[in-house]
Amino acid sequence: MDQCPRCGSHNPSFTRECACGQRLTSGSAPHENQGLSARPSVAAEAVESVGELTQERSRELAEAYRNLVLCFAGQLLLTSLVVVGNLTMSGVAREVLRNVALWGTLGTATTFAYLGYRTAEAMGLGFPWVWAVGMFLPWLNVVTLLVLSSKATRTCRAAGISVGFLGPKIAAPGTDRRNSGAA
Repeated sequence: MDQCPRCGSHNPSFTRECACGQRLTSGSAPHENQGLSARPSVAAEAVESVGELTQERSRELAEAYRNLVLCFAGQLLLTSLVVVGNLTMSGVAREVLRNVALWGTLGTATTFAYLGYRTAEAMGLGFPWVWAVGMFLPWLNVVTLLVLSSKATRTCRAAGISVGFLGPKIAAPGTDRRNSGAA
């Protein structure tokens, strides 16, 4: 691309990114696409399939997706505590643990469904309630979580939100999302 659409600076070396941070995709270096299909990147496809995310919607997506990941971590912790408790406890303590595990599992399953709905809705996916039902059903929730997580990660990265091990890094309101190292 000869000129950046955001700031208007010239790009004589045909780099992929302008100094202002704008990603330059079309009309890249002449030698880059020779012999290759002109297929857009996965991140570009994610943005095109979902549509442009507004700053508010991208923040909603980041929050919902991060909470979904943290809920999954909480469910793993709860399951680990139940397994260890069943192996080491007996009598009344084991029964109390089973009741806590039952209510904890129902709570995390309900939270999973709600956060799956919010994440799908923030991405603009059709029928977010289907994603919520998929998150509520045992075993199907694992597949649904993997698919939704993959889509949310691609969409967040395409929107300029960095995604780490515990989900998106959420910047404080009013700060630049690309420089949101804290979270």
